[in-house]
Amino acid sequence: MANFLAWQYWSSPYARSAVVWFAFFLLYNFYCFFWRHYIGGVQYDFVDSQTFWVKEWGTVLLLSFAGLALVERIPANHLISLSVIGFGAVCLVSSTSRVLIDYEFYGGNWGGSLVGLAPKYLMASVLVVAGWWACLLQLPQGIGPEAESGSSQGDTLQVEHLGVPKSLPLDHIQYIAAAGNYVEIHDKFHSYIQRGTIKQFADILPDTRFMRVHRSYIINLAKVTQLSNAENGAANVLLGGEHKVAVSKTYKNALKNRLAHHV
Repeated sequence: MANFLAWQYWSSPYARSAVVWFAFFLLYNFYCFFWRHYIGGVQYDFVDSQTFWVKEWGTVLLLSFAGLALVERIPANHLISLSVIGFGAVCLVSSTSRVLIDYEFYGGNWGGSLVGLAPKYLMASVLVVAGWWACLLQLPQGIGPEAESGSSQGDTLQVEHLGVPKSLPLDHIQYIAAAGNYVEIHDKFHSYIQRGTIKQFADILPDTRFMRVHRSYIINLAKVTQLSNAENGAANVLLGGEHKVAVSKTYKNALKNRLAHHV
């Protein structure tokens, strides 16, 4: 459980991916040092080992982060398709680039070299695709829509993304909108559907950072970039420079006061 909680500490999938790659890098160098000294009987050369590591895994490293950026931004119903395409792309591009980088060594037998490298890069592709899922995965913490209709714990809110529970950092939330018996929680790139009411979420979220500005909206005060007047004495607020949310007359003056004193 402690390991899972440590994994939760890095909420960004990019940070998680970087941690995994750094661990692999250290393990690789430990293996090289052990093999050269105790099996190969030669001196360990740090620069030579890093050069070989970049040749072997540099392309896979770049593809893993590029794929992760795509996975984060696509609808959940396209995730399986992207995973299959990503698996093939990682395998083909990484093995081909490996042959090209060491063309003098592999170039004389291009097809045979690709076949020979296939098992290694097939496994690497499986691990990369699995890593996309693992880096997006969040450990359920027992607090979510079933517990308190979207309870928050510390600086996170329990939501669901790509079919798995996720602890969404409160700082990432732009606004929350009512949707019948559900609410839509919006961050910069996604929206998460949660069972509950605006009132329930207004009671749960810290009022030092969030404010209800309409019967259908709660906003993150730190994301406000502009407040403008609308018809009939109401207003509109711009969040993160891209999301416009209506502010009712009831909350307009209170919001102005909050923004004037919000740090």
